[in-house]
Amino acid sequence: MSTETRIEAPTDEQSLSERLRADCVRDPATGCLLWMGYRNVAGYGRVSHGGQKNLSVHRLAYRLWVGELPTELHVDHLCRVRNCVEPTHMQAVEPRENVRLVNARKTTCKRGHPLSGDNLYINAASGSRVCRTCMKEHRERYAARPEKIALRASYVATERYREGARRRARACADRKRERELRALGEALCGHVISRLGEGAMQRLFGVLG
Repeated sequence: MSTETRIEAPTDEQSLSERLRADCVRDPATGCLLWMGYRNVAGYGRVSHGGQKNLSVHRLAYRLWVGELPTELHVDHLCRVRNCVEPTHMQAVEPRENVRLVNARKTTCKRGHPLSGDNLYINAASGSRVCRTCMKEHRERYAARPEKIALRASYVATERYREGARRRARACADRKRERELRALGEALCGHVISRLGEGAMQRLFGVLG
């Protein structure tokens, strides 16, 4: 039988608050209130409470020490320290705004390339900042995989690909012919008008009308 001592979940907000503070240490250099208990692989504190497991420590701290926190909002760490629960270091923001703030504070990508100048690509939909060098390297690695090379070679050799190429060529030729005919018609109209004069053309259109 296991002899492990289990910590009973607090029964009210006051005991929960005391429990959180007991597992925190103040960093005098930054002012961060650092959670020293369990943290997940991303560095965020986790705790069990009221029969629920794996609850976010910084979200609990926000509700206890700052105020209400709707489930659809994220908590942004102004100090960029994920296990910090200092109330003045946290703000509630929309998920998209949280992503924008996180990306805006990055100066390099995870591989060390600068996120600035020509190397920076901003996704218009999400607002995220992306490294162009990493995107290019990813495309090159993806295209160089043996199975992708073989797949492209087999597809090019199929009748479906050849028929598609012929169809695209015919469509391109049709568009070119249409442009040429339109230009020829405009030139002929201009020539007729210059020879007959505008008055004659107006009388002609009057008779036809």
